[in-house]
Amino acid sequence: MRTDVEEQSPILEGLNPPQQQAVRQIDGPVLVIAGAGSGKTRVITRRVAWMIDQGIPPWSILAITFTNKAAGEMRNRVATAMGRPLRDFGRLVHDSPTICTFHSLCLRILKHYAETIGLQRNFSILDVSDQQKVVKLALEACKIDPKRYSPSHSHAMISAAKNKLITPEMYAQAAGFVEKQFAPVYAKYQQLLRQNNAVDFDDLLMMTALAFRKHKAILDELSERFQYLLIDEYQDTNHAQYIIAHALVMKHRNICVVGDPDQSIYAWRGADIRNILDFEQDYSDAVVVRLEQNYRSSKRILDIASQLIKRNVDRKDKTLWTQNDEGEKAKLLLCADERDEAQQVTQQLKSLHEQQKINWNQMALFYRINAMSRVMEDALRRSGVPYEIARGVEFYNRKEIKDVLAYLRVIVNPLDEVSLERIINTPTRGIGDNSIRLMQAHATANQLALIDVLGRALEVQGLSKKASASAANLAKLFARWRGLAGITQTAELATSVQAIIEMVVRESGLEDHYRKESEEDIEGGPIENINELINSAAEFDDENPEANLETYLHQVSLVSDADHRGSEGAITLMTLHAAKGLEFPVVAIIGLEEGILPHERVKEDPSQLEEERRLCFVGVTRAQQQLILSRAQSRAYRGMVQRQMASPFLKEMPQGQIEVISSPGLGGGSGERLSSWHRDSEESQVQAEPKLKRGQRVQHPTFGQGTVADVTAMGPNTRVVIDFAKAGRKTLILEYARLTVVG
Repeated sequence: MRTDVEEQSPILEGLNPPQQQAVRQIDGPVLVIAGAGSGKTRVITRRVAWMIDQGIPPWSILAITFTNKAAGEMRNRVATAMGRPLRDFGRLVHDSPTICTFHSLCLRILKHYAETIGLQRNFSILDVSDQQKVVKLALEACKIDPKRYSPSHSHAMISAAKNKLITPEMYAQAAGFVEKQFAPVYAKYQQLLRQNNAVDFDDLLMMTALAFRKHKAILDELSERFQYLLIDEYQDTNHAQYIIAHALVMKHRNICVVGDPDQSIYAWRGADIRNILDFEQDYSDAVVVRLEQNYRSSKRILDIASQLIKRNVDRKDKTLWTQNDEGEKAKLLLCADERDEAQQVTQQLKSLHEQQKINWNQMALFYRINAMSRVMEDALRRSGVPYEIARGVEFYNRKEIKDVLAYLRVIVNPLDEVSLERIINTPTRGIGDNSIRLMQAHATANQLALIDVLGRALEVQGLSKKASASAANLAKLFARWRGLAGITQTAELATSVQAIIEMVVRESGLEDHYRKESEEDIEGGPIENINELINSAAEFDDENPEANLETYLHQVSLVSDADHRGSEGAITLMTLHAAKGLEFPVVAIIGLEEGILPHERVKEDPSQLEEERRLCFVGVTRAQQQLILSRAQSRAYRGMVQRQMASPFLKEMPQGQIEVISSPGLGGGSGERLSSWHRDSEESQVQAEPKLKRGQRVQHPTFGQGTVADVTAMGPNTRVVIDFAKAGRKTLILEYARLTVVG
């Protein structure tokens, strides 16, 4: 029972009863099922503030989010609730609650215990493009044909293994043919990372989890330090994160996880929905709190979302409801093709801006596949509608920014030869590919690092005088920069990160090099981007006065797409995956067709259908006031026009909440009944689908000919098992399979 003091606490003000329960239930395992728009961020923030208010030491609280943006916002909200600022220098030792992402937490742990774990503390974190470069080197070293295992596919295989905590040694012992053949590549990739004193994103998780197993003292110390663990977006955790979290709470068992199985949309990158679905099996005494009141969407939008997601089986029962207005009906635009769709959606958005005075930045447009943005961009540009594509890491992937960051990484970690090779001749200084190969050979023969060979370039046989002089000068620059950055043992007080970057840009020659390009670019180009990087360093210095260049680089390395902040004067375009966690008064979702949403992979793996439905659910629940849906009758694919079938998700939405508008390109108008449109779609589909039975021979457009082994009647989700002559046994959803009977 609450005391009078609790009832009067400002921390609990404005919270509904379930929210208050989630805040006040401190001890033991707690599962908070937080429906879309149910105010979970407020609950998480107040919970941290409440624990501190109840006398729990702030340093014993660990709150984990899934984006740096969310972590920053949570720190600010907790600071407001506590009435004092929270300072976070990316270290484990301070007197405030630790609020960060899983990767940031693991980075802190690896740096803090680097010597025990067997790491050099100044390791680099390679970005995706650099990781793929190393994978390519590993493939070449193992003499693997890149056409058989591309660098991107190989990197994905390694990432999947690491997320499951499978080491190269364990991979080599796997029974599968592919695993045995690929194991040397994985092992070589890890060897190359160690040679460069580097790790990738997945290493941060895997190495931490393995350190907990191997070094009991580390786990004991951290378990004693973090006595209260809170995890947001728990439905998105993978196996490695699951192991890390539960290892930390084994001693005190004070774990609170917050999430929604209906919003689990990242299985493709290792997220395991079973982590949240099985929480009550992991902790039989768990207290379960359901946050079901939606504060975001209108009643109509919420009804559409609820009717859609209830078709899923793998979920936790809950009933979303809202006190918001009824709202307008959603609009479903039936369009002739992708260009007609782009034009119709653009007109709808322009009308809302001009007639209802809705600002551009209050609108968002979602799509399932990145490539779908191109036609939309053309239509928006032609109509003069401002837009931007939300890609948070795009800035840091620009060539000039990667060049500057490569210099900085070599300053912090001289063994990072991936970064050194990138800038050793950028800007050009007479150290060509042949000179680099000669220095690398000299380094290997004399067991030296490439950075050391730069300073001893005169010893390298065959190296020209110009290349030798340039290499020696570059070595002197790096030595000077390292001293000023406070990296060397003899260094005095470190120069600010902003000053270091300005110095590197100027003295390396990058400024002169890119200023010439910028003079040819009417909008400033590379130089303006470099200036923006310097601005980010200045902000970092102001916010983290005790931090250094190494901390700055780690912060940049952990930036993700989800950390993007939208412009104030433009419509935001993004994939449905990037939309989670956001909300907009107006949302448009294009391409509700079979093969797009749900994705065509569902045809080969029916188990993915529920995740595709969750993805659609996430898109719908981003809308606050108005929802626009669209589908095209045909789309161009590799130069050929293909007829498109309606997404089955449209049939699962309540027709009374949707106004169907047929574009002029189809000769229709507004007010068509959704049911009649569905019926037409279903009739054409039924005519195209054969009635199958065991033993029949069928033809599939991708897998070729096969024999029906089994048919399981499940209405629109009827499954058929087929033994294909070349592709083997496949389970397909009949409605999507596009099979034809042979003979």
